[in-house]
Amino acid sequence: MALPEVSHPSCGADHARAVQSSKLPTARALFERLSSMTPDCPIKTFARTLQALPAAERRDSFANAVIETGGHYNVPTDLPPGRSIVTLSLHGIQTSGWFEDAAIDSWVRIALGGEVAA
Repeated sequence: MALPEVSHPSCGADHARAVQSSKLPTARALFERLSSMTPDCPIKTFARTLQALPAAERRDSFANAVIETGGHYNVPTDLPPGRSIVTLSLHGIQTSGWFEDAAIDSWVRIALGGEVAA
């Protein structure tokens, strides 16, 4: 004997779809939160640190990084400031400027890749 067919809504399937669709925004929010926690490149971190320092400390910090990691920091002493070009090279980024501060600012802009200062 065949059982009679009973037609009723399947709450289980609807509930499963609702649960799955509600997970999407949660997963998206989790991904965004984790993405923002991803550590920055050390070069960008150093560049942001330089931005936050006063000029004298910025020059000292940059010079120390050149000494510690290998780089180039050429400030000509035979001419007055603004009459010769200061050349810098650190972490593969080479730049120059009429003054030390201008050269370091240029290095920071290149290191941040056009990123706007915070």
